[in-house]
Amino acid sequence: MISDYLKTIVLAFFLSLSCTTILISQAPPPKYSVFLIGDAGESSVVNSPQINLLKSQLQQAGGNSAVIFLGDNIYPKGMPSYDDPYRETAEKIIMGQLSITKNAAGSVFVIPGNHDWEKGKKNGVYANYFQEEFVENFMDSVNVYLPDNGCPGPVEIPLADDLVLIIIDTQWILHPWDKPREEQGCQVQTPLDVITLTEDILRRNEGKKIIVASHHPMFSYGIHGGVTTFKNHLFPLTDVSDNLYLPLPLVGSLYPFYRKYVGNLQDIANPLYETFRDHLVELFEQYPDLIHVAGHEHSLQYSYKDSIHYIVSGAGSKHTHVKPKGYSEFVKETIGFARLDFYENGIADVSFWDADGNNLFQKQLMKRIYSPPVSASEFVKSTHLQDSIITTVASRQYIVNSKKYRILGKNYRDVWAAQVNVPVFDIGKVKGGLTILKRGGGMQTKSLRLENPDGKQYVIRSIEKYAEKAIPDIFRETFAADLVQDQISSSNPYGAFAVPQLAEAAGIYHTNPQLFFIPDDPRFGTYRYDFANTLVLFEERPAGNRKDVDSFGNSKKIYNTADMLEQLYKDNDNDVDQHWVLKSRLFDLYIGDWDRHDDQWRWAGFKHKKGKGKLFRPIPRDRDNAFFVSEGFLMSIVKKKWAMPKFQGFDYDLKNPAGFMFNARFFDRDFLSEMDAEDWRSAIHELQQDMTDEVIEDAIGTWEQPVYILAGEEVISKLKVRRGKLDEWAMNYYRFLSENVN
Repeated sequence: MISDYLKTIVLAFFLSLSCTTILISQAPPPKYSVFLIGDAGESSVVNSPQINLLKSQLQQAGGNSAVIFLGDNIYPKGMPSYDDPYRETAEKIIMGQLSITKNAAGSVFVIPGNHDWEKGKKNGVYANYFQEEFVENFMDSVNVYLPDNGCPGPVEIPLADDLVLIIIDTQWILHPWDKPREEQGCQVQTPLDVITLTEDILRRNEGKKIIVASHHPMFSYGIHGGVTTFKNHLFPLTDVSDNLYLPLPLVGSLYPFYRKYVGNLQDIANPLYETFRDHLVELFEQYPDLIHVAGHEHSLQYSYKDSIHYIVSGAGSKHTHVKPKGYSEFVKETIGFARLDFYENGIADVSFWDADGNNLFQKQLMKRIYSPPVSASEFVKSTHLQDSIITTVASRQYIVNSKKYRILGKNYRDVWAAQVNVPVFDIGKVKGGLTILKRGGGMQTKSLRLENPDGKQYVIRSIEKYAEKAIPDIFRETFAADLVQDQISSSNPYGAFAVPQLAEAAGIYHTNPQLFFIPDDPRFGTYRYDFANTLVLFEERPAGNRKDVDSFGNSKKIYNTADMLEQLYKDNDNDVDQHWVLKSRLFDLYIGDWDRHDDQWRWAGFKHKKGKGKLFRPIPRDRDNAFFVSEGFLMSIVKKKWAMPKFQGFDYDLKNPAGFMFNARFFDRDFLSEMDAEDWRSAIHELQQDMTDEVIEDAIGTWEQPVYILAGEEVISKLKVRRGKLDEWAMNYYRFLSENVN
């Protein structure tokens, strides 16, 4: 009986094994696989075990797969020119990598690294061009070398309905020599532009599984992360050449110390590297389960920090020391590659493989099924925005205890917190329906450029301002940042909306801002979360042909300041209407608008009445600082003559007119050079006559009743008093300009 019992147990055991085998064999294949190999640029990579293993796995994965070569594809200095003796060797190295993809059905992506930019040398961009040309010719002209044409990207590539790849060339950010920018067809001008565009892509794909690929890692525990060995201390010259075993005890330790705490351009400790790394990491952490993949460090690493997965797979052709520390969960000094597998049930795995085919480490990164957000068409069907009105406030963050007014100033705090009735912005209906062209470039506001079906452009700008963008990084997490943000309360959030009537009466050009509330609207796409539930200013953009706008003089061609100056230099018959400039600048002084730098102006072009050339008249834009006040003890110090007198503010008196107008002194010396004292007096008198009590009261009366009750009467009173003092103030500034010529 006991033997029968044992037979039953043994039989059950083997049955369970067979069932397990059946289950394993029936396990579904990945929905999509991504293979990661970096720093495979040594000649030894050709027909190497790791390359052959990668080829085998790539072919098994089929069409739903991709391989990403993560940079440093050709050592030591990328692809040389055709006549270089090393050219043939370089071609063999890159062909040895790409040949494994020839019979594979999946996608191929090749990213440049620092060595592909001639190891960061002066002509690095050309080495990058040469490699791109060769790679894409070898791949039958398929666009696999990304980003294109030496630009940094970011490049957005949908891999599956719920999986997106973003490629960034981080060497472009670190490269200290000439590199392509907007003038050469790139989307960006600065590293900040790269981060901004990356943020746009991330927002557009929120909820999906996202892979961000670059050559440079965000975290690393090898030499680029400041982790060194005894060899680095005793034989530091082996970093220059593998055979330079010259012992330098004590002195040799200076070099590892430098790499850890200061770093060359290719080390995380380097200030430039660390700055862009910190910005990207801060951005990544807003998107849980994002996967960042990189090469650069010659090892295999997996780290996990604040819900973000960091993979280093830079051991394609050689390996160097790496140490388990920090956020790492796996590190290995060995040649190999990494693999990401994504499944229909939402699971994503990472695995690391050595050249012998051993699975060194495997981890489930996430299990999340993608749920598409509400589409724009569904939003339109379910929401009726036309003629909708909402009650809201500009901002509540400036409310402070009245006891602090003495220090911080009362300013317009109550106006910012006042409840106003605002129409809801319907992007599909306003001006015939608008398309978003791009994000604007304002330092303190969120802004968008839009276009209607007729090609006319408009701008949206947030009423709220964000001082953090305008102050150095070092101060952003300090009390100084909070203080600067608090002083935004010195601006009247509704000041710009009273300016058009005043400007019209003064006989100068102006925009025509309207106040709107933007709902949480999916039609804003990438910019939805920036602008959802936001109070904004909406106005015409003075650019191109605006014959439809009376307040731009119905000009058929509007120029920015740089383009207008180019027209002046090109033809002596072209001219600026200096009387019009003078009227506009006196108006700035009158309404207390201190922020009038060159980019705050556009120029309406007309045929000159003399029959030859063009005549240019200024169009002031961005009146966010109209009626700016300067109150409280802190600002009483800031606005001193020896400090920043441009912040004297809109008040009944102005002690230092020249200091107040100081921001635009170069502008004024360029464009008011022909105006003499009599011209100034005549223009002052003209403006005083135009600013009647009725004009002032009607303009300020356009404010919403709650705003008018809080600030309207005081602003009207100040405008009437300032009108009477305008001649004294303006002539003071005239004398300053006359006595201090360029």
